[in-house]
Amino acid sequence: MRSYAKYHTDIMLDGSDNVTEITSSDPDYKKLLIKQVVDELGKPTETVDTSRDIPDTAEANYTINNTSGLSYYLVFSYQTKTQKINYIRLYFNSKTP
Repeated sequence: MRSYAKYHTDIMLDGSDNVTEITSSDPDYKKLLIKQVVDELGKPTETVDTSRDIPDTAEANYTINNTSGLSYYLVFSYQTKTQKINYIRLYFNSKTP
């Protein structure tokens, strides 16, 4: 896998140069609170406590199914104390090795 980073955005590519993951930590996202996200998108598919790896953090994960059969995953990492967003990640599992 290769990774490119520019303007607070990381892009991961698989062996066939297909995008498999986009992560953005744009400063504008850090103004959002997780409550705002949940109010707009509804209850997350899954909530993960990530404070074991990074203190006082968690993730709200949303699964997006599309007609191609691939599932996309939208992840909001946030601070559990302030409820502010750290970054947003969109990814899917590529069919290409």
